[in-house]
Amino acid sequence: MAKKTSKHARKQPQLKRAPSKFQQVIPCRESILKAMSVLGKPAKLDELIHKLDAQPSQIEGLERRVKAMIRDGQLVKNRTGRLAVTKNMNLVKGKARMHRNGSLFLDLLEPHRADYPGIIPTFTSLQAREVMHDDVVLVRLVPLKQKGEYRVVLVDVISRGYDRLIGLCIQRHGLHYLETSQRLYTGTVLIDEASIKSDSCREGEYCLAKIKHYPSRYQDCIVQLEHHLGDHTKAGLERELVIHSFNLPAVFPDKVMSEAKVLAQTQIKPDQYRDDWRSLPFVTIDGSDARDFDDAICVQSHDKGWTVRVAIADVSAFVTLGSAIDQEAQRRATSVYLPGSVIPMLPEVLCNDLCSLKPQVDRWVLGITIHMDKRLVVSDVTMHKAIIHSHARLIYEDAADMMTQVEQTQDPNKWQTMIHDAYRLYQSLLLKRRRRGALEIELPQPKVVFNEYRKIQGFIQESRTVAHKVIEELMLLANEQTALFMQRHGISGVYRNHVKPDAKRLEALLPLLETYGINVSKNKRLTPHLMQTIVDEVSALPNKTIIMPMVLSCMAQAEYQTHNLGHFGLAYKQYCHFTSPIRRYPDLMVHRAISHFLEGKPGVAMSAMSQSQCAKHSSNAERRADEASRYALNWLKCEAISSKMGERLWGTVTSVKPFGMFVMLDDVFVDGMLHISQLPNDYYRYDAQRHELLGESSQRCFKLGDRVCVMIDRIDVLELQIDFKWVVEK
Repeated sequence: MAKKTSKHARKQPQLKRAPSKFQQVIPCRESILKAMSVLGKPAKLDELIHKLDAQPSQIEGLERRVKAMIRDGQLVKNRTGRLAVTKNMNLVKGKARMHRNGSLFLDLLEPHRADYPGIIPTFTSLQAREVMHDDVVLVRLVPLKQKGEYRVVLVDVISRGYDRLIGLCIQRHGLHYLETSQRLYTGTVLIDEASIKSDSCREGEYCLAKIKHYPSRYQDCIVQLEHHLGDHTKAGLERELVIHSFNLPAVFPDKVMSEAKVLAQTQIKPDQYRDDWRSLPFVTIDGSDARDFDDAICVQSHDKGWTVRVAIADVSAFVTLGSAIDQEAQRRATSVYLPGSVIPMLPEVLCNDLCSLKPQVDRWVLGITIHMDKRLVVSDVTMHKAIIHSHARLIYEDAADMMTQVEQTQDPNKWQTMIHDAYRLYQSLLLKRRRRGALEIELPQPKVVFNEYRKIQGFIQESRTVAHKVIEELMLLANEQTALFMQRHGISGVYRNHVKPDAKRLEALLPLLETYGINVSKNKRLTPHLMQTIVDEVSALPNKTIIMPMVLSCMAQAEYQTHNLGHFGLAYKQYCHFTSPIRRYPDLMVHRAISHFLEGKPGVAMSAMSQSQCAKHSSNAERRADEASRYALNWLKCEAISSKMGERLWGTVTSVKPFGMFVMLDDVFVDGMLHISQLPNDYYRYDAQRHELLGESSQRCFKLGDRVCVMIDRIDVLELQIDFKWVVEK
């Protein structure tokens, strides 16, 4: 005889999605929200149970589901203990973000809402005591008299962003404190004295601690010591600091590794659903230290013009939507590149093996074929699920030598001829790029050099060869044409949008540019061509490495979004990321959407809501990864410069502020602050437009590009700040 089930158990709209471990099916979230809607007002849990006609055996599971809905911000408990639907109470969910200056603001997680404010709401100082960076909170936004401004009223902390903190152990007035390496909280962090062993908490050394009590309005955060990490001289400490300071997921869960172990047995074979591209002369071109090769190129010239094929590892063939690997990849959203190491988005068996286009082995790819005439007008674009057999793994330096050889070898291989074709096409694409107005900006990038013990030896300037530029141009072409393909075929995907620069910030920069002879009319329309003109003129200046970052600061940050807004910097009407699904989740989303279309499946690969949420999360994760990389690099700079204490050092003024100047030291790519109090004795006036400090009595002027002699006064490895003192030139 069949067991009796409740009417809601018989009508589960998400039954297949949410299987239960309980004997009887637990009402799903949609059913709970519908029941709350029928009740029409906040209700006690007993009322909800009665409305759902839940059986006694279902109540435990139902209570757990309600708690999960409260955790995720779908329901909230009011002051009377009744459950209420969050949307009906005019509450919004957001993430707390802490600025380096200690201010805490709210990043709303529902940008699709019509009432989304045009400003970023901030917390009051009292509310900020209860909240830490990356906490998910439920708030009410109260409009103020000033149009478009809101006051945040904290309703609840739904989930905490951090469960562990890392920082320096300090002792004051008989108490131990943890001074975190990143500003995560406005209050102080106390160390539980019971967790301190005799030798585990030395003053000025780094410790990893687990949060015992989260902060409240009337109590500071309390932590328990877990690991003693040593002082700042320990090799590899910057990686530990970055992982815990930025809450980076560095270890893959067991379930992910179990799935990866199964995938490792996959046999890569041709099948009827894939085009066979193995005879085509595909090659990969990467850095000498690269371990994953996710893109391969094949360029062929002919009488009518060009055929360009770009093959990208078919990650979507291995990482299915909703799998444990997919969920972890979605959470990470990007690989994080640190000096000398990487925190990958995918397990090693995928990024370094199955999805790495190694030479002389078969690999599954998602490819794009672009046909162009001799004037580079695109006549046809097709997407393919294919299999390739890479003919060679080249490094940039060797490929560049081959490309620029005046004469080819007597009996060149197919792929050697293809390399020359790729270089010839690049030269034409570069001319087209310049006519289009796309920005070309090259700034020196420091690379850290480690010794065999992974201690920093110094910095070198990374050089870009012509092969770097060839690959970059072909990837840009593939990304742009993929975005156009999605638009033409109505494929729901994620775009990489870059809007116009901030006109006010650019206008504020014009007086400085005028001092260097660069005259730009305020009334000129802001176009990529205008920005490129400015970039070209700045590039010709002796101080280009100083002025160019100031020009770049006027540019908007690129974002992942589900609607197309074009890419200002590249002067494309449409653009997406397609070429790196190994290390960027938005690329994987694009791959899934295109594969879904190629396989003729109905509907969409991922709902619009899920795509929008993933796009926003990916943008935030990308910024977090960039901040983490900068933090690690700056930490290593502090470590590297510590050996030069007491030495006279020459540098260049790179920034002038009312309180002093920033100076970049020669050869070591390290900059620090020369405070106004350290300058020759005088009263100094700051000229904001000309970026100058002028001494009233001496009439001595300090400006961008000036050469100065300094000594290191102080290095603060926690704040990543280097202070200089003035040295009189001899």
